[in-house]
Amino acid sequence: MILLLISLTALPLYAQDAPDFVWQRYWNGGGFFESATCYDLLPHEDGVIAFGIGIGTDEEYYFVSVVFDADGNEIESNWFPYIWRFVKINAAFANENGYIISGGNQLFKIDENLDLVWRINYGHIRFTQMGNILARDDGYIVVGTVPDSISMSRTWVTSSKVSEDGEILWQQRYGNGENEFKSDHITSSPNGGYFISGKNDDSPWGPETWIIEIGEEGDSLRVLSYNQYSNSTAFISSEREGLFKITGKIVQYLDYENGERTRLGDLGEFFPRKKIYDVSKFDNHGGILTGFHNRIDEWGNEIDFRLFLLRFDEDFNRRWMLQRSVGFYEGGRAVIQAPNQGYYLAGSMRDSLYVALTESDPVTVHELITPSFPGLFNLGPAYPNPFNCEANIPFFLSKPGEIQLEVFDHTGRLLFCNSRYFNAGNNQFRLNGKGFPTGEYVVVGRFGDRVESRKVVLVK
Repeated sequence: MILLLISLTALPLYAQDAPDFVWQRYWNGGGFFESATCYDLLPHEDGVIAFGIGIGTDEEYYFVSVVFDADGNEIESNWFPYIWRFVKINAAFANENGYIISGGNQLFKIDENLDLVWRINYGHIRFTQMGNILARDDGYIVVGTVPDSISMSRTWVTSSKVSEDGEILWQQRYGNGENEFKSDHITSSPNGGYFISGKNDDSPWGPETWIIEIGEEGDSLRVLSYNQYSNSTAFISSEREGLFKITGKIVQYLDYENGERTRLGDLGEFFPRKKIYDVSKFDNHGGILTGFHNRIDEWGNEIDFRLFLLRFDEDFNRRWMLQRSVGFYEGGRAVIQAPNQGYYLAGSMRDSLYVALTESDPVTVHELITPSFPGLFNLGPAYPNPFNCEANIPFFLSKPGEIQLEVFDHTGRLLFCNSRYFNAGNNQFRLNGKGFPTGEYVVVGRFGDRVESRKVVLVK
C-alpha cells in the first residue's frame, strides 16, 4: 500500500549484503509432474501456500496447490485437471473460507482442503486470460482478456463481478475490438471503483500501455495514463493520494486528479540488456520484486538466465539483490513477506515448482508485519513516534475486509472513529495530529472480533 511521496531526489546507488536462503524446495508431486511452475503465493496458518500449473507424466495439464510449513516441509497438496497449457495463475483469499483462483479462461474456488468448489469458464479456451482478483464484501472483481466474437486474434479487456457462489453478476469490456488489448492488473480507486492496467501489442503506432479508471459497476470513466512504445504491462498499486506503477523498468507516480505523471526511477539499470519482471510488490518505504533476467550474446542469443529478488528503497535505489542461475525462462514469479521478516519466493527451477524462504531482510521496514495465520489483523508500531504532525500506522490483513480505526486520549475519550474496506496484505493508516494537543493517545484497530492497539505520543 502506498502513501503520497511529496518529492523524491536522486541519490547514489548503495547496497547491502543480500540475505541468504533458509531453505529451498523443488516440488514435482512425488515424480508425477514432468514440469511445474508456481505463479502465486498466499500466507497459510502453517506457513505458505503455493498455486501453479504442472504437466503430468500423462502429458495432461493440472492446477496444483501445495502447502509448506515454516521449515519447508510439505504439509498437503492437491491437483486436478486443468483445461489447457501453462497460464499465469492469480490467487486471493475467499470471503468465506478457501481461495479464489483465476487463470486461462477459468475462475474457480477451492476450499480449505484444496478441493474444487465451483468453476466458471470465460470465452474461448485459447485466447482468454483472466487476471487479478479483488475480494469485496459481496463477491469478487476479476479482470482479464477475452477474444472478439468475430476475430479470435483481436481481444478486449474485461472486468466482471462474481458472487460468492460463482455467479457472474455483471461483465464489461474495454477497447475497440480492432487491436490486441490485454490486461491482468487491478487496484481500488478512491471513488469506490477501480483502476485497470494493461497493454495493446497490436496498435498501428506501436506497443502501448495504459491505465483506465472504471466505476463500481465496471463502466469506463477515463483513461488515467497512456504510454506509447512500451510492451510491458504496468504493475500498479494505489492509495488515497495517488497511483504508482512499474511499466517494464520505469517507475512512475500518477496523480489521481489530473493524471499527471512523475518519473521516479529506472529499475532497469540493475540488470543486463534483457529485463523481465514477473511480480512486483512495492510500498512507500520501497519494496521487493522478483522475476528473471538474462544477457544477449554477440550472436543475439539469450543466455545466462538468472532468478532475482531485488530490494529497493523509497527512492528506488537498490539495497540488495539475491540471484540464482536458472534454466531457460525459469525464475521468480511471486514473493510475499514471511513471519521471520524475510520473504517467501516462488517460481520454477529444475523443471519443478520452486518455493524458498530467505533470511530476514537487513533493511529495516516498518511495514514488515506478518500474521500468525490467515484471517488475523496485525497492527504495527506507529512511526515516527513521538510525532509532530502525522504518524503512519501500518497493519497487515491476511484477508480483505473492513477495518475500524479509533483514537482515544489519555482519559479514554473517543476523538476519532472511521471505517474503511482494505484488501489483503500490507496497508497503512495515516493519523493527522492537527487539532490535537500535545499528549499521549491510543490508536485502536478493529477487524471482526479482533482488536489491537498502539500508543502514540504527539509533541508540538
